[in-house]
Amino acid sequence: MRKILLFAFLATINALFAQTTTSISFHSEILNKDRNIRIHLPKSFKATDTIQYPLTLVLDGEYLFYSIMGVGEVLTTRKIIPESIVVGIDQNYIAKDPYSARWLDCSYDNKSGELKENGLKFKTFIEKELLPFLIKTYKVGQFKTIAGHSFTANYINFFLDSSLFNGFIAISPYIPESLEEHIKNAIEKADKNMYYYLCTGENDLSGHIPQIKKQDATIFSQSKNPNFHYDFKNYEGESHMSLTVRGISDALSLMYSDYAPIYTLDIDDILLKEKDLISYLKNRYNNIKTTYGLSIPFREDDITSISWIIEEQENWDKLKQIGDIEIDLYPESVYGYYMIALSEEKKQNLPLALEYYKKGYAKLGDDIGNKSDFYADIERVEELMKKQ
Repeated sequence: MRKILLFAFLATINALFAQTTTSISFHSEILNKDRNIRIHLPKSFKATDTIQYPLTLVLDGEYLFYSIMGVGEVLTTRKIIPESIVVGIDQNYIAKDPYSARWLDCSYDNKSGELKENGLKFKTFIEKELLPFLIKTYKVGQFKTIAGHSFTANYINFFLDSSLFNGFIAISPYIPESLEEHIKNAIEKADKNMYYYLCTGENDLSGHIPQIKKQDATIFSQSKNPNFHYDFKNYEGESHMSLTVRGISDALSLMYSDYAPIYTLDIDDILLKEKDLISYLKNRYNNIKTTYGLSIPFREDDITSISWIIEEQENWDKLKQIGDIEIDLYPESVYGYYMIALSEEKKQNLPLALEYYKKGYAKLGDDIGNKSDFYADIERVEELMKKQ
């Protein structure tokens, strides 16, 4: 299979990797034509390492690619989502007068809900040519999302019953009734985590709004499959095109909701119901590995979030356990020492509490503005020991 890169491969493949965002001309034997593909690589991407990254494959690449890439960079900086690869397929050029490529690529029979010849070819192109190329060339990992807008947002539903994609971002789709049974069956049979985001807006296309609302109520929100993770948004004041910007943050947040820091979760609905928060933390990180293929240590923010709830529960043995975990992973941080110190103080083990308060205090630099507040804990315990 012939693939022509616009810039790279004329020099070396490393020159291509040095570019964070680039375009390539990809020749498809299945489509019998060259297609423009936009690629955004993570800042940490190196051709020589073995790290694999999640992928978001974006239809309507000329414009939707940049919305997802930009918002994704912001969420990555905030560590709400992991570093990922974003790939867009251009579809908004005239491919056959008067049709743009998107109408041919994603064509289906409205009555039967079956893909037409061109629509089936484009699906095969993604499955058999583009994805294998991306996996081999850019080290795409196991978690993959596909996103579309309007006509292409409906097209992503034809991938629901495949194992290729875990996440689906449907921005103002028009889903025909003939496809509803297919969607129901696919989401009910999902045997691994599937994430589906659907949105419309009050100024969306008039034909889309009632259809989307109906299918939200009768199909998606009715699913009882615990593997199906779903979010629907109806944005006030948003139009058909503005949704391609407005909805992206919520969409990506859902795709990576099982990766996001604990502080982004609803504490009342989730964490306060957990009987063993340390086990919950371990299970959450096991799920990150299983779902996203990412092996990462417990983030310090997650450890401290758990510790605050344990402290409120006055479970001092558990607080010591989480403090030990913090010290093991982040030995230069003050927080683990203070978790153990508070635990020992509450259990009246004052000498041990004093020892850990002092160890924690020693980790503080002179640039800490409230350093005296930390020393107050040492003074308090020393006073308590004098009274014994």
